[in-house]
Amino acid sequence: MKRNLLLTLVLGLGITLNAQFTNNDFETWEAPAGTSSYSVPAPASTYGASNLLANAFVAYGLSFQGNVIQTSDASEGASAAHLESLNQSAYGQPVGILGVLHTGTATIGVSYDLMVEYTDRPTSLTVAYKYAPAAGDKCVMYAVLKNGDEVVATAELADEVRGNAVATYTDVELVFSYVSESTPTHIGVYFSASDFSWDQYMTFNPQTTVVGEGSLLKIDNLRINSTPTTITEVNEVDVKIFPNPVSDVLYIQAELTADISLVQVYTLTGQLVKTINSNLGSISVSDLPVGKYIAVLKDGDTIIGSEAFVKK
Repeated sequence: MKRNLLLTLVLGLGITLNAQFTNNDFETWEAPAGTSSYSVPAPASTYGASNLLANAFVAYGLSFQGNVIQTSDASEGASAAHLESLNQSAYGQPVGILGVLHTGTATIGVSYDLMVEYTDRPTSLTVAYKYAPAAGDKCVMYAVLKNGDEVVATAELADEVRGNAVATYTDVELVFSYVSESTPTHIGVYFSASDFSWDQYMTFNPQTTVVGEGSLLKIDNLRINSTPTTITEVNEVDVKIFPNPVSDVLYIQAELTADISLVQVYTLTGQLVKTINSNLGSISVSDLPVGKYIAVLKDGDTIIGSEAFVKK
């Protein structure tokens, strides 16, 4: 049975800055607990960086350059964040560390929690940035809203512009795409000077070499924009996808009243990996790695339904 759900949202356009983002201009920095070499934006309980790896090597008496540092080259105010991907060495072995800045905290080889508490449903995230990529490299800007383990929404820099050089500070807006009506409990925001696997970073497995050696990303003036709309319609219909698990073609069966014009496929961590602009009754998933995914079906900007599936 088709259900129409009208969600009344907050009126007006504004900036949402929960306590976790009081230093969103990166004006103040501090060393994480137990370290003294390289700092991160304050508070260190909210922001983390690939400096964590550099600090670990310095603790063993090695000369290691921090990948994320405070810079006076700012869009506004006195400072911004400088993220650089560098090839260095330890004990005669190459160690490539990407320039990564993220929310949350981590302890090498022990634990990581790259999310902070956040309870709004914003429309977008904006940030001022400059980017000087090494040949063939791409920067990463990504945000995810979650309710526990459930992905509520994601936002990311479009792939077609991630490798573009940006010589002067430019504002970019990352629009959140909602896949759930749940209220978020946490947010994760991640920036990287080079293209890479988040799983690799979260398990603290540095690359032996950095393809984007020298790629430099500077970011400033991070803002999370509150919802400007008054009413959003979400039409839920009965949807089936099969076979599940699937290896090649995923078939979609919905009510005759459903008009599906867009299919988006997300990982369970909230990363958008595939978008199909089509009203066909099937989509190819043969190019996806083995794993678990969520297919979100839309009619324009309206969510029709969502189903989890397994790619084998």
